[in-house]
Amino acid sequence: MHNHEIKLGRTNQTSNETYLGLTDEDFASTPNRRYAASQQDVFYGVHEQYQARYFAGLSPNIDLTVTAYRNSFARNWYKLQSIQGVGISSVLGDPTRYAEELRIAKGGDSAAGALRVRANNREYYSTGVGSVLGLRLRRGNVAQRFEIGLRYHEDQEDRLQHEDGFGMRDGRMVFTSAGAAGSQSNRISDAEAWAFFIEDKVEWGRWTVTPGFRYERIELIRTDYHTNDPGRTAPSRVRRNELDVFVPGIGVTFDVSAEFTVLGGLNRGFAPPGPGSTADTKAEESINYEGGFRWHRAFEQVQLVGFFNDYSNLLGRDTLSTGGDGTGDLFNGGAARVFGIEASARFNLLAKLDWSFRLPLLVSYTFTDAEFRSDFQSQFGPWGSVSRGDAVPYLPSHNLNVGITVEESRWVLDLSSSYMGRMRVRAGSGPIAPHDATDARLLLNLTGEYHLAEGVRLFAGIQNLTNKSYIASRRPAGARPGLPRTVAAGLKFDVGR
Repeated sequence: MHNHEIKLGRTNQTSNETYLGLTDEDFASTPNRRYAASQQDVFYGVHEQYQARYFAGLSPNIDLTVTAYRNSFARNWYKLQSIQGVGISSVLGDPTRYAEELRIAKGGDSAAGALRVRANNREYYSTGVGSVLGLRLRRGNVAQRFEIGLRYHEDQEDRLQHEDGFGMRDGRMVFTSAGAAGSQSNRISDAEAWAFFIEDKVEWGRWTVTPGFRYERIELIRTDYHTNDPGRTAPSRVRRNELDVFVPGIGVTFDVSAEFTVLGGLNRGFAPPGPGSTADTKAEESINYEGGFRWHRAFEQVQLVGFFNDYSNLLGRDTLSTGGDGTGDLFNGGAARVFGIEASARFNLLAKLDWSFRLPLLVSYTFTDAEFRSDFQSQFGPWGSVSRGDAVPYLPSHNLNVGITVEESRWVLDLSSSYMGRMRVRAGSGPIAPHDATDARLLLNLTGEYHLAEGVRLFAGIQNLTNKSYIASRRPAGARPGLPRTVAAGLKFDVGR
């Protein structure tokens, strides 16, 4: 048996999006307000995707899958960087100190060039080819399923960024000066990796054991050019990192009965330092544990899993979205630990009734607790000065989702609710100060679908049904709202059948 699959995709995006948030006072009165200084902020992006997949059933017990792919992405996010030389995260972080800059942000007149708008112009590509060989064996009452994989991958980020100057006149931004290409960032970051893995799924009676490992050879290169050399005649600096990584893991399940299963797992976690990282930057490494159970029968399922992630080193990245300078530099966070539970349950409330429609109920809950296990000083904004025991920011302790669906042969109606607790936006301990936290929120969503004809479905949905306003983030610059009430509708077509 031979199967071929080709996937082609192209997406064009234009979004009037900004990193400039609001003061708490302005958010309280008009949460979806945009300050005048963000009027030039717009994101342009083009993404192209190419993928070819070949599957061959070489014998009843052997198969081969080969996948080749390439993704290209070009984007330019033109957005406000600073006002009178002060970064927008500083302006919104201390609006009293920077009252003059805030006045300009709101539309007050300024000198020429007081507003600097950066063209975050970048191009990316990733390409590679990978193959997976599947092998099935049986000896007595032991069944094995091997997967053996090999992949080559490379990717690149190309930055050529500049800043333009604007002045504010009667609430409108007036162009005053053009920046030279590459004057803010002029560099290319490359990565190349070979990866090999083996996984063996062993089924023996009630036991299923899945050991495996992954080996990866990674080469990282960052080539910097002078900011006055847009033609890139000669690099100003070239930095290389090479890593050899071995990542083992194992998963185990035991069927206590036909309905009840106990499960567990132990895996190593790894994330490489980025291209151009300093000698002091360590890789992100962790040992991850999980264990729990699953109970299921025809229309009901309950699952409870506990997890513990023990980091020997946690990494943070300097990006504009975290309130940094957008350099992409990585920062060591030292030892940290994350633990919690994930619980879910699904029931069809009408399973025992002979009705023409179903009424499934889904409930899921996640509790997470994360803290640093060492003292350190960091230039990474969300961390800063950290003491052992401080909570890791931007990880909510509580997530709860409840949804109920009405399903009939031709239509589906789903009402769901999601709750997320407050999150710290900066590492710390004890009670969270109001200006250092996001808002807890409870949101309702309503979606529906109707089958018009064979292969044709009408769908509609409303997100944030009650139009609740809440602070979803305080980075990179001030209070930022969550998605307001959003309505979408359209048609779905099933083709190629």
